[in-house]
Amino acid sequence: MGYLENTRAKYSRLRQSPQDSGAPSGVFAFQRHALLATIAMAFVIGFLVGRKEITPVLFSSISYKLSETIGLSPNLPMDHWIGMLTKERILLEDRLMSTEYGNTFYAQLFEPTQLSMFETTDESRAHLKRRLKIKFLSKLVHPLQPNNFVWATAGDSIAAGHGNMFNQSYTAMLEDTVGAAFASVGINFVTRNYGMSFYSSGPELALCMEAIYGKDVDLLSWDFLLHDSNPQRMRLWGQRAMGHPKKPTLFFFVPNDGERQPYLQELDDQGLSVFAYDIGEAENAVRQKIPETTPVEDPSQQLPPALEHLVCTQGSLEGIFPCSDGVRYGFCEHTVAQQCLAHKYDTPPDCTSNQHSHHPGWKLHLLRGRLLGHYMIQLLEESIMEIDEIGGGRSPSSWQRILLDQLNREESAYLHQLEKKKPSPASDDSYAVEGVPNSASIIRELGVPNLFRAPSICHTALLPAESRYKGYVTMSDQVGDWRDGNFDIGTNKIKAFQWAVDSSHGPLQPWHSPLLVYEMGDRHRCSSPKIDHKDYFLVRNTEKDWLHMYVPTETEMQVYHHSGKPPLQGILIVCVAHCPNDMCPPEHVHLNNERKETWVEIQVDGQPIKKVLPLDGTCSILENKHGVRWGSQTNYRVSFKVVTKKQGFDYLFKISSVIVL
Repeated sequence: MGYLENTRAKYSRLRQSPQDSGAPSGVFAFQRHALLATIAMAFVIGFLVGRKEITPVLFSSISYKLSETIGLSPNLPMDHWIGMLTKERILLEDRLMSTEYGNTFYAQLFEPTQLSMFETTDESRAHLKRRLKIKFLSKLVHPLQPNNFVWATAGDSIAAGHGNMFNQSYTAMLEDTVGAAFASVGINFVTRNYGMSFYSSGPELALCMEAIYGKDVDLLSWDFLLHDSNPQRMRLWGQRAMGHPKKPTLFFFVPNDGERQPYLQELDDQGLSVFAYDIGEAENAVRQKIPETTPVEDPSQQLPPALEHLVCTQGSLEGIFPCSDGVRYGFCEHTVAQQCLAHKYDTPPDCTSNQHSHHPGWKLHLLRGRLLGHYMIQLLEESIMEIDEIGGGRSPSSWQRILLDQLNREESAYLHQLEKKKPSPASDDSYAVEGVPNSASIIRELGVPNLFRAPSICHTALLPAESRYKGYVTMSDQVGDWRDGNFDIGTNKIKAFQWAVDSSHGPLQPWHSPLLVYEMGDRHRCSSPKIDHKDYFLVRNTEKDWLHMYVPTETEMQVYHHSGKPPLQGILIVCVAHCPNDMCPPEHVHLNNERKETWVEIQVDGQPIKKVLPLDGTCSILENKHGVRWGSQTNYRVSFKVVTKKQGFDYLFKISSVIVL
């Protein structure tokens, strides 16, 4: 009997014969009284609901809630948790079959045997399930402590859900799919959709992993295919995850074309938990199982809402087919699929920006989110069933804490083992970057082990980023997130320019630091706006004096560099703001070694840099006369000045991040 049939059988048995709460005989008197009151309440409710067959689950659920409220460890039998989880699974199935996919297509798409697009190894699967077991048992043993499982989505504009409402992205649909199921066993499933348009996964986002996605991430996904033509960036991103304090499970959205698989295998061989979602397999499954949309006279023959206008002429999805048009990132609109194109998006009139051919519509986002959710619920069910088998029918109070302690020891040993792993192969030119002159020699001077694993602190202006939301960057007590906007959002570019020319406002910045600036044009006025923004620290040629940036801030040092980490080496990397499609306006100042008409001068602790070494993309290493290291210390003063030979023109140097290794 498989795990799903097993859970259904246990749930069916639970519905047929109510069970007691499983409270041990040795509890304190007040705990017995609380549970007796709960039992009485449950029977009353059972009577009021007419002895519905769900009453046993309701009974134990009330016992759990009351125990949690008064601070006791709920001592409920495993059948309760299996029943609660299976109940939510059945409710989810009913909801999706009735409102989105219909009975026939639901079975074809979501039954466990149909989830062939997910690829992993037994070891990676076991690592993730151990974390799920720890989350479940932690709630039982410590019911009042927060118990989050955090999924963070890293990616480009596809991951960010551009073209759709933010709450239509596959990350939002994932949370909607699994939220109730995870909550039924005491786990709060938290998602962070931190996709950023026009960004690749490295080097900036890889080196800023903790600052952007957070220190508490349990699972981190990679979805950068639009801008990551160089697989080495994905490799850097994966290797940097090995240095993350949580060593999160990695989930890659990639085609199984053989180009990136060696780097996934490398991570798996090193012991990290790695999963792959085969994009090609997922798309082929849709084409094979879902008929093409055609005009139908009989409404009863129409496809369900989430599948109608999804597969179109010649198997195109949402009216889009692969092409060689680089401007459209290889995704073109099918001229004879207008019916599907017309139904690709479902947004209000004020939210139609970024609806391009390379951005999937709401139905593909919905389907991916539902598939991911079913897979995560499957892993959770397996984890709970395995805990039940370990218990062997014994009272949970006799083994929950023992098992939790054992799993925590295994997890600590696992993290320690990963900490000692070295990148392989250790060739100094294994991160050579196409298009960057002398890339191999620059990486050799920096050192691959430093690039891949050295502790880093990232002082970033980018959004979304946990360090921005929590006030670490500006050392502000304004703390919030993208939902409430209560964090320090910086200064509007227009106001920043007004302050610079109007002395009546007083000193622009008393510490002569670059302003954290945002542009209103990047903030869409929409009922569900995007949350990824290219904010920056601004340096202008109109500034008379040097502008100083102190990195890392005192708060960043406290949060990201605890005493157990090796000291910072003093390698400084400056990343300038991205220009969409690499088309920068004329006032944009690049970071290079040329001093023709306009350039940027940089000092570190008052010492001029010798030159900048281009690393990759928009990031460069600051070099002094002795090399790339500026001494090991806790804080560096990096000073900037824009110099120009032209008069009457405002030049802007925009810094997105300063990174210290």
